[in-house]
Amino acid sequence: MKKKYLVIVSLIIAMSFISCNSTSDSDNDNNETSDKTKVYKYDGSVQCENNGTSLNEMALELMNSDITVYCSQKNYDGLVYLSVCGGNSGRINVYLIHNDDVITSEALEFKPVSELTDYVDKDCD
Repeated sequence: MKKKYLVIVSLIIAMSFISCNSTSDSDNDNNETSDKTKVYKYDGSVQCENNGTSLNEMALELMNSDITVYCSQKNYDGLVYLSVCGGNSGRINVYLIHNDDVITSEALEFKPVSELTDYVDKDCD
């Protein structure tokens, strides 16, 4: 019961910290500004199953390392996968963070979306 309570409280805290960046940069289509970068990590989901790590759960990995998450979104890596149940879905969790935190995020196995050659960005939710 105590563990369940901790998970619920952690998610509530995470949701209160995750908010979209209210500033807009009309010259940049992907919500990045000169001091912020979008990083991603595969959510672990597979085709034909409703699974994968949620945005909030993965955001806690960043926040537990003192990384501020300005915005988050579910997206796809842009690659084409063979349609087969249990195969890779290509779903990624994307987070807008400060440039100074990119190296720390890479230690947590996050990567800049700029490394995805076929990635198509969308506005944060």
